[in-house]
Amino acid sequence: MPQDKRIREGTLSKGRIEALADGIFAVAMTILVLDIRAPSYSVRLDRKAFDAFVEGLGDPLMNYLISFLLLSLFWIWHHRQSTRIRRTDPVHLAINLLFLAAVCLVPFSTSTLSRFMDILEADLIFHLNIFVLGSLMMANWWYATSGNRLVDSDIDPERVRSGKRRSMVAPVLAVLGMVASFFIMGNSTIIYILTPFLTWMAGKGLSRPRQEGEGNWD
Repeated sequence: MPQDKRIREGTLSKGRIEALADGIFAVAMTILVLDIRAPSYSVRLDRKAFDAFVEGLGDPLMNYLISFLLLSLFWIWHHRQSTRIRRTDPVHLAINLLFLAAVCLVPFSTSTLSRFMDILEADLIFHLNIFVLGSLMMANWWYATSGNRLVDSDIDPERVRSGKRRSMVAPVLAVLGMVASFFIMGNSTIIYILTPFLTWMAGKGLSRPRQEGEGNWD
């Protein structure tokens, strides 16, 4: 039986994974902002208290923005991969559930980092969280495209290779972030600002003209 026919007749629906992923990403990205708290005083504060509050926003706000950026990118990558993956199987399902479990941990690791900026382990916990996310995102694509297991048999090989190169960016940056934590503890997460640019660079090998509406994040 042709592989494409087997894919269409798969008994497991990947649509359930996509729906679950959208919901979990939405909740995780919303929870991130809860770590940025306004003063909870019952009396009117003066200018000095307000200035102190604004000054203390720096680290939590930076960590929020970086985590939101990373979750946004992971959501895009997961969505783009899902458009190429035609069905699922138990192994693919397990990879995605583990990936979503790691997504749920991002608000925790972000909050830990914001509260303990001068503790090395807090940095390492955040980077480890991103490393696990990136590694599972990479495993998702590599598993699905190995032998065209869960994708169309006529998928462009260069698109597969390009997706593999892109999927390596986040784990590599996470490892570099762990190393940077020993030198710029509390600020090592700034390395993730490079993620969109490096992902774009990793995908420049994709030479096939894209169809209208297709992205460059497969």
